[in-house]
Amino acid sequence: MEAKPNLLQTAWGAFLLREEIYTGMRDDAKRLQRALILILVVGVVVGVASAWNQLVNWSFSPNLDNIQRIVLDHLAKMPWYQEVSGEPEFVQSFSQGYDITWQIIKATAPSPTSLASIITTPLSFLVMWLIYGLLVHLSARILGGQGGLGQTLGCTALAVAPQLLNLIMIVPYATAAGVGTWTLMCHFMAIRAAHGLTTWKALAATVLPLALAILLASLFACCGMAVAGPALSSIMGGGQ
Repeated sequence: MEAKPNLLQTAWGAFLLREEIYTGMRDDAKRLQRALILILVVGVVVGVASAWNQLVNWSFSPNLDNIQRIVLDHLAKMPWYQEVSGEPEFVQSFSQGYDITWQIIKATAPSPTSLASIITTPLSFLVMWLIYGLLVHLSARILGGQGGLGQTLGCTALAVAPQLLNLIMIVPYATAAGVGTWTLMCHFMAIRAAHGLTTWKALAATVLPLALAILLASLFACCGMAVAGPALSSIMGGGQ
């Protein structure tokens, strides 16, 4: 009886798109248990690398409160600002917009709270795996796939392997490229193995949930612009 690949061998084989790794996961009676362990382990490892990267970047970053104050002081000395500073409505609107902008900058800047990524990263991997797994399973079944939901989830869990490229984040200010594209290729291999689909049907099933997500995001963005547009117009109009 051939020994099953260990966790490292599974992740490495999945990353290299080895078909026997995907079919082996499909036929493994403990596929869901192995899939869950793989996702959580990769998530924790990547989360630690991300936390380290953010902490190092934060330690070398300038104080954003000081920058916010300095920039505002320079703006207040500009001729255009002095001309409109006598209009209370404009000053209030400008101050609100300025504060909101800096709140967003500070929220996305490196900080000690990045240690939370050790927990949030594996959880986000887990949630995305379940959501995408359910959607792509429906896509594959619609296109004639024969695999079960457990087989789909087991195989698609292998697509977490490219996330290990993010270990480069242990180098300050470094980021990995191509993770999304490689993940998509792993998903394609997973669906083809789990459902026995032809190449084109497996590709269609793989990208259909992503196309649906892009469509929904575009609709939400349009609705958001429709709601926010009049509000922004009234603010800008109030400052004139």
